[in-house]
Amino acid sequence: MAEEKLTEIEKERLLAFKDSRSRDDYDRELYGLLRTRKILKLSELDDAIRLAIVHFIEAFFESQKDLLVTPGSNQENLIKGALTVSLLIGCEAGRKLRRPLTAKRVRK
Repeated sequence: MAEEKLTEIEKERLLAFKDSRSRDDYDRELYGLLRTRKILKLSELDDAIRLAIVHFIEAFFESQKDLLVTPGSNQENLIKGALTVSLLIGCEAGRKLRRPLTAKRVRK
């Protein structure tokens, strides 16, 4: 019997469904650390960084468009998942920049 593999859309749907059902199995230590962080306002972000984030989110959602318009998908959880992925990628990128997202760049 041939093994059938899930498509990317099917994998995403499965994860969105799983996340909507298993609400208690999360990293409480990480959640606690996240709760201690101040939520930034748009006006606090560096203009160039804010626009880079906007462009990234637009590109990310464009790449996920097929998934978001699929009938029967749990769009709320798909959007939460997409924003989570964006957040994690942004955190990694911020580490590489080695400066806070609120720091104004010195233009030469």
